[in-house]
Amino acid sequence: MLNYLRKTASSWVVKLLLGLLVVAFASWGIADVFTGVSSQGVATVGDMEVTQTEYARAFQNELNNRSQNGQVITREEAIAAGLNNVVLDRLIYQTALVEAAKDAGLRISDATVARTIRDLPTFKNGLGFDRLSFQRLLSTLNLTEKELTTMIRDDKARGIILDAITGPITVPKTMINLYYAYQTEERAAAFFQIDAGALEVEAPTNDEMMAYYNTNQSQFMAPEYRKFTAIRIDRADLEKTVQVSDEDLQTAYDNAGTKYAVPEKRTLSQIVVDSEEQAKKLYDEIKGGKDFDAVAKEAGKTEEDTTLGEMSLKDLEAVNLDVAARAFGLTEPGITEPVKSPFGWHIVRVSAIQPASTRPLDEVKDELRANIAKDRVVDMIFDLSNQVQDALASGAMLEDVAMDFDLPLASPPLMDQSGFAQDGTRVTDAPRSSIITLAFGTEPGSYPEVMEDGDNYVVVRVDNVVPAAVRSFEDVKDNVEQAMLDIRHREAARKLGDTLKARAEGGESLESLAEETKAVFRQQEAIGRNGANAPAIFGNETMQALFQTPRDGIATAVGSDGQDYVVLKVTKIDHKDPAQDPAGTAQLDRILNEVLYNQVLEEYRQALYDRYDVRVYPNMATSAISVQ
Repeated sequence: MLNYLRKTASSWVVKLLLGLLVVAFASWGIADVFTGVSSQGVATVGDMEVTQTEYARAFQNELNNRSQNGQVITREEAIAAGLNNVVLDRLIYQTALVEAAKDAGLRISDATVARTIRDLPTFKNGLGFDRLSFQRLLSTLNLTEKELTTMIRDDKARGIILDAITGPITVPKTMINLYYAYQTEERAAAFFQIDAGALEVEAPTNDEMMAYYNTNQSQFMAPEYRKFTAIRIDRADLEKTVQVSDEDLQTAYDNAGTKYAVPEKRTLSQIVVDSEEQAKKLYDEIKGGKDFDAVAKEAGKTEEDTTLGEMSLKDLEAVNLDVAARAFGLTEPGITEPVKSPFGWHIVRVSAIQPASTRPLDEVKDELRANIAKDRVVDMIFDLSNQVQDALASGAMLEDVAMDFDLPLASPPLMDQSGFAQDGTRVTDAPRSSIITLAFGTEPGSYPEVMEDGDNYVVVRVDNVVPAAVRSFEDVKDNVEQAMLDIRHREAARKLGDTLKARAEGGESLESLAEETKAVFRQQEAIGRNGANAPAIFGNETMQALFQTPRDGIATAVGSDGQDYVVLKVTKIDHKDPAQDPAGTAQLDRILNEVLYNQVLEEYRQALYDRYDVRVYPNMATSAISVQ
């Protein structure tokens, strides 16, 4: 279980911001790349509008933030992953919250906005508010002072609305205890397994098999087979040919900027309490010489509650700016004075400080070499694919093109789309599955063309096609017989299970019934709802029967193999006492409250969307983030 502050960080970030202000501050140094973007809206929320400029800036900031956190992603990759939609929905939600604040008559005073700006660590130096830093950030982000104050004012209004919606939410203790009891319930069972395959059943006649074959021909289809020839143009092959000099590496390293900068990190722990009075009392005890961990334990905090681990300033700022400012304001290991957050009063201990550094060239040269090779291969593979296409257009055969450009050529025998030959054996020299998929999607007799295959290119020529067809009855007679026998064995096991269940309910012991059917009688303790300690034969239906049957009740259900049946008796039901597991119930309390909190937020978001008639203009959105 993650510690308290980290576990609640994601929902808290949603509550406090959902993004613009912290994103902007986290993106210090980002040049404005949106000059010339239209201010026409990408979405409307009631009377308000999300402009192209706002959307483009938020999208770029999201990319930059991910890059700074080590997740380098291109604009195209982000769009393919749907990140653009996430950013747009976030902006729409922010705008809807501002509309709701206006409707509620909320007004954030100029004094509140000014105080917020003054208190932000970004704008502080040793003497207090640094006007020069403030102006520099405005210039860097291409924002006017009015635009920034509007962002802060809107953010404050959103926070008030969300606090009003979610502040009083809490899951009742009774519900937590009931859920805890349900979740931790364990059952013991006595059982035996009916071996369906060992039961005597009547063999199907030829006429019965023919009737089954005619009714279920889809089970006995031979797949389509194809013979094809393919050539590959792979990035990996081209990368091996790229030569990267030491000078190239040094230049790339020098141009990397802060990419290889390792921020200062601090090893942190915390004690979070509800009141300022209690926080000051604990702080005084620690300053008076009492051990931090001992004070935390006396306050009812576990090691899991207190441990934050190793964090950078940015990591902690993403959770709370005030807590981060205090923790990183210490010049040496120690404890902070109590600081307030939406979750209470924090006392943070800094156990160790790892100074900021820069990874040396020798440490990152392999990464640089790979990146340089990949960049160069982009042009190489594009040029080579065009040359191959030109050669094909001039009438060259695939075999000749492969030889002329030294490209791998594949020409496997007839095979199905799963890579099997007509005799059922796997084709050993089959190309990768993506090429097989392209081959089966290519129209027979079509003109060979260079096609994309992920990051690579491929050319496929279909040489022969054997269409899918129903196998003859004689070819699949054994399969038909086995399918019918499986059905009859399974049905016989079900009927026998029902009969034995009735006899057990009539007073006969499961042990004697198991002996009669030559089955192994077994007992299993402490079977959990999550499958812990469950016998292998207990499948989903068996587990469902086990936990739906009362104590001393009898049940039968098909096993995990889908054939054998299990006859069982519930011999014990155990519920753990929530009072005996305070850590477990506290964890469950946090999880359920977070689930409830996020559910309320989602329902409120949907209600706002319905109230304000949200409209999105996809063409304008696409245009906004297509600007380079």
